[in-house]
Amino acid sequence: MVDTCVWLDTAKDIRGERLIATIRTLVAHDDVELLVPPLVIEEFERNREHVVSSLTTSMRAHLRTARTVFAAHARKGLSEQFLAEFDDATSRGPLIQEFVVNRFGEVADLLKAGREVVPSDDCMQRVIQRGLDKRAPFHRGKNSVADAMLVESFREEWTTDQPDTTDEYVFVTHNTKDFSDTTDGRVSHPDLKDCFSEGVASYSTGLEQTLGTVDGGADLLDEFDIEEEPRSGQEILAAERRLFDLIWYQRSVARMHPLDEEGRHRVESTYPAEDLGPYSDFDWGMLNGKLSALRWVMGDEWDFLDT
Repeated sequence: MVDTCVWLDTAKDIRGERLIATIRTLVAHDDVELLVPPLVIEEFERNREHVVSSLTTSMRAHLRTARTVFAAHARKGLSEQFLAEFDDATSRGPLIQEFVVNRFGEVADLLKAGREVVPSDDCMQRVIQRGLDKRAPFHRGKNSVADAMLVESFREEWTTDQPDTTDEYVFVTHNTKDFSDTTDGRVSHPDLKDCFSEGVASYSTGLEQTLGTVDGGADLLDEFDIEEEPRSGQEILAAERRLFDLIWYQRSVARMHPLDEEGRHRVESTYPAEDLGPYSDFDWGMLNGKLSALRWVMGDEWDFLDT
């Protein structure tokens, strides 16, 4: 069972995709089952738009501040180089936001595919009693009904299944203030000792560490450890220019127009001879397809291959 705060942190983390992909694979192989109280889905959907919006706004604000400070204090030559990097990073903001939106969608799909855990009347009674006794997560003097419902639903799941199952249950949260021991955030609060049992139901504050203990989990984390970062505008323009040159050159050679001679010399002096063809039908198709795709990203219509 994964707390809502963990799902939100994972979805907005630039490296969250490797965790999501690992969970998706483990679930597909029946190595992991997600226990999902309706409360988690409700909280996730309620906070989804706000988190995406605030993340994008915060990133832009930090970049603007850093750019202003750097422009005021950096040496001139160095300043121009790094200011261009700041501007490029700002231009990638919408693409980064799209990645975050996609990760939120992937998490939502995982939650919907998990096993719904509906708290029983007995579970609700235990929540109420915790509140009356001011036991964790009510120990901080605030309304912690949702947190109590979550951990009591977890308790109900593993105690109901025991002792007939060999499954191991894990409760994962980042909310250490409400759930963890005040002296050691890695272990549960003493008031919650009846919600966990060594070797059967454990408490975790790290999703990655938890996935690493599952058979095959560590290997999947390594396999999916791929940095996902959008290309900069400068990189896209450079790639488009290269493809333009190679395709133009091949067309120019085919017709050998005398007015193209200067342009052919420029291309021949810019790129290695092995990059200039002749191409197989497959390679020629790849070149044109790449150019079409990059131009579409830059705003042109599909299949625009004019050189």
